[in-house]
Amino acid sequence: MDTKGRTLSETVWTRLDRKAGAITELTIRQLRHRISTWVVLAVGVLIMALLLAFYVDSIRDDFEPVDNDGDSVDWDNDGYPMGQENKYGTSDWD
Repeated sequence: MDTKGRTLSETVWTRLDRKAGAITELTIRQLRHRISTWVVLAVGVLIMALLLAFYVDSIRDDFEPVDNDGDSVDWDNDGYPMGQENKYGTSDWD
């Protein structure tokens, strides 16, 4: 084989093709042992269900919002809170 043929045999695509073949072979070998495939699937589903249960539990918890800086209070009762008055540059007492 000449040097050009040797360099073509070691291109990126050839290496990726070898890697894809190895992954396919591993998957086929894994499918021969079906019990381990089902175990991996069952453990994955169990972990996802557990994560979903914790997520739903955390969403259902209520928390009390706290306004530490007072920007949600409407001091002059004009319908606009202090934060909105500050944002648009209007006076809270006008």
